[in-house]
Amino acid sequence: MKQEPNWQPIHNLPLITNMIDGQLAEAIEQQENLLEAQSKPHVLDDYTVHRVIQVYTEQLEFVPIYKKQLEKWQDEAGLTPTQQSEIKRLQKQVEQWKQVLTDILDLANKLNVFRT
Repeated sequence: MKQEPNWQPIHNLPLITNMIDGQLAEAIEQQENLLEAQSKPHVLDDYTVHRVIQVYTEQLEFVPIYKKQLEKWQDEAGLTPTQQSEIKRLQKQVEQWKQVLTDILDLANKLNVFRT
């Protein structure tokens, strides 16, 4: 049986903001590194490629939880205009994060195939 996530109260919006923005920025940096490595795949060892696949697969599994958390907040009554605006911005960030993670996994899997 899957455990229900620990949904956060709206006062934790700044915490979730930092998490989403931080994860997205880190994922974009990793994506750029992998794009550079495409032309020189020999610089990545098997361990690194497999670790990238593992880490970003796990991150991708959390994306629906973040989406649901933002939806739950969006449905709350009494949100300030600032909170509403931030939730909308974060929903776009989560979509971009999901795309970047998918791209990272595609790149890593291509590098992995090249190595074998």
